[in-house]
Amino acid sequence: MSADPAVTNTPKPSGRARWWSILLIASLALNCLLVGALATRWYTHGRMERFSGASYTQLLPRRFMGDLPAERRKELMAVLAGHRDDFRDSRSALGNAAIAIAGALEKEPYDPDAASKAIDGFGAEAAGMIGKGSDVARKVIATLSPEERKLLAQRIRERSMGRKGGSEGRD
Repeated sequence: MSADPAVTNTPKPSGRARWWSILLIASLALNCLLVGALATRWYTHGRMERFSGASYTQLLPRRFMGDLPAERRKELMAVLAGHRDDFRDSRSALGNAAIAIAGALEKEPYDPDAASKAIDGFGAEAAGMIGKGSDVARKVIATLSPEERKLLAQRIRERSMGRKGGSEGRD
């Protein structure tokens, strides 16, 4: 027997080891892809801003807020954030009023006056919430420049026309 350096007695990897390697490489690739996507999102767009909910933005469409420079948007969002607790309380009261309606509807024997009173309470809470939203919109609009007011008017018009004509123009 001659010692041929080309022929070695190294053991061949089993099929099981090969599959583990493939799975580990695929997992690493997927993790790198995910980390890369998150890093790209963070560095190219900055941290995602939370635009306020619908109760704040009926008269301040998201598209308008998105059109503003970041610094100006932060100023206006600070005004909105100052009223966040009021709206949270109003939403809670509105939920309680809805529960009162449900209780009045389930009551045996049914009392139409109690149901009507519960519905009136819900309407009063909703009207109060709309009033608060209008007050906040007045405060924000009072701080706008003439150009910003025109842009806001355009975005409100687009939003309203989008609702009448279908889904286009929605925020």
